[in-house]
Amino acid sequence: MLGDPGGVNPKRAEILKNERLLAMVSAYLDGELEGRDLEEFESLLKRDAALAREVQDMRNIELRLMEMGADILSEPLPEAMLEALSKVDCG
Repeated sequence: MLGDPGGVNPKRAEILKNERLLAMVSAYLDGELEGRDLEEFESLLKRDAALAREVQDMRNIELRLMEMGADILSEPLPEAMLEALSKVDCG
């Protein structure tokens, strides 16, 4: 890296580590981790209580947002909006 004669810049290494962790958390919450990646991440959660709390908080927020979305989707659309949508040319 430019300006870093000693090799890897520690600040950059920490940023990359955090970005990778965020990507793993996201993949875990989305059910996209499998095999060894899933095992390693769940092992990390067991060793890092603070991370486990953060992941659980994120899962709770995600569930609340889904519940809110379900409430919104269950409400009927106003008649004026249905009429406007019927006039949209989709072809």
